[in-house]
Amino acid sequence: MATIQVDYENDTDGWWAAARRLADSGRDPTFTRVFNAVARHDVVKTPQADAEAFIAVARTLPGWDDGHSFARNPILFDLDE
Repeated sequence: MATIQVDYENDTDGWWAAARRLADSGRDPTFTRVFNAVARHDVVKTPQADAEAFIAVARTLPGWDDGHSFARNPILFDLDE
């Protein structure tokens, strides 16, 4: 299992808008499922494979690296070994 959570110290909106558009499109069911869970609950535990797939897509969206140096990305994750 892996933990994915919102980083509230990241105050950029661009990534959230892009992520919402992708989730709403339904083009990537795994991304949509994990994104909707994180958006509703702030912190979620998800299977490792789903977390890795979500993060791989999340990193490609505009705004991923636009936060302050202390909160570069909008999502924090802990991929358990």
